[in-house]
Amino acid sequence: MRISIKVPLKVVLESLRSSQQGIDKLWISIDQDPPRFVLTFETAGIVRNRRLVYEEVDPLKALYSRDTPCVLTCEPTVLAPIATISGVDEITFDVSESSVAVRSHLSAQADATRLLQTAVSLDRSNFRLFHAPGPLELTFALKDFKALFTFLASFGQAIDIFMDAPSRPVLFSARDDALLVDFVLATLANEEEEDTSSSHPT
Repeated sequence: MRISIKVPLKVVLESLRSSQQGIDKLWISIDQDPPRFVLTFETAGIVRNRRLVYEEVDPLKALYSRDTPCVLTCEPTVLAPIATISGVDEITFDVSESSVAVRSHLSAQADATRLLQTAVSLDRSNFRLFHAPGPLELTFALKDFKALFTFLASFGQAIDIFMDAPSRPVLFSARDDALLVDFVLATLANEEEEDTSSSHPT
């Protein structure tokens, strides 16, 4: 039987952090009478359970695809410098046929003289796979990127990046023999397109 549930992430994280000595083994299960999301973890030979209330939800169907014109694959260490960018809300991936430039995003209304502009340049030789048939710029939230990168860096596997076009989601993915992890980030629309659509209301 397949079931989709929602559990408060903050409560789960607090449960996992409650062990000062770390966790050696972790089991996850679901009880239905009464309905509980059960975390069983072993630390230094001691087994403990946390039983959390959950809510059944309709399964979500994310609208994204791996069939994109631009695909990059690299080790987590290649993306590490991007996670050190600070002082801005969004970053832009500027992909050419030979490199990726990641810079802090400035909107058309922003005063560039008052904002710290940061850029990281990555040559195509840093990537296991570099398929970029043409120039592409995608802008997304730096906070969301840092959150997914923290997980993927600890996962320790190569990261696949699937990019399509502005306003289309960008997919960061990694896998090992037992697990496939996908993180999907929303991207901003091209500012020129936004200006055009706002000047021609429907």
